[in-house]
Amino acid sequence: MQLRTIRLFAVDCCECVLKPLRRLPCDKAISEGQSRAGMVDPPAGEIDLIVIGLSRFPMRRLFISQLRQIYSQTPMLILRRGPTPANQEGIIAKAEFLLSGDCDDNDLDLVRIIRPAISKMRCICANAPSVYQIIQQAVKIICEEFSNPELSLANVAGRLEIPTHRLGRILSRDCGVGFRQMLRQIRIQQAKSLLLSREYSIKEVSYKVGFTSTHYFARSFKQLTGVTASEYQDNSDAAIF
Repeated sequence: MQLRTIRLFAVDCCECVLKPLRRLPCDKAISEGQSRAGMVDPPAGEIDLIVIGLSRFPMRRLFISQLRQIYSQTPMLILRRGPTPANQEGIIAKAEFLLSGDCDDNDLDLVRIIRPAISKMRCICANAPSVYQIIQQAVKIICEEFSNPELSLANVAGRLEIPTHRLGRILSRDCGVGFRQMLRQIRIQQAKSLLLSREYSIKEVSYKVGFTSTHYFARSFKQLTGVTASEYQDNSDAAIF
């Protein structure tokens, strides 16, 4: 196979997949283009191998079929989930080679070169929670523990076993609201319910929902509802009568 560089077109490949390919025991460098399903693909003549990475969700046969139509003369390497060994991190990747339409010595040489890297490949990313799952779990924790005055972004991130900065970025980017603002909104929403019950004073309500300062509670309540806590109670009474 007379190539100085094996040019890979990587589709949804994480670093767990690309790293072993870069360490192949040969003098051929590995370069890879990255893509996601539906994005613009490189011209067929510019790549030697398409690698479809492991996914948390089943890869649709239609997508693979479409790639096959576009790159009929380019071999493909499709990674699938293998077993998850006991007491070991990550899952074993199983590989399926789809040779080009004109299967020749170049295809067979590629298989020979790639096989050693695939045989030891493990992926820890495929079992990682999705952004949706992270948001769902974070909101659940906040709703359950909003009354804890020590609740923080670091606490929640620790419970989810992800870096604090990553959770903060996900909440800001995908929810459009930061952790502190989300926590404050949940606390004020709970405070409204307690105020309507009239079982507690405004000061008691502020502490019950996690505020350590009645002044900060009063300011937050006014900012988020447009009225003070006492006005909210008075307005609710007027609505009842």
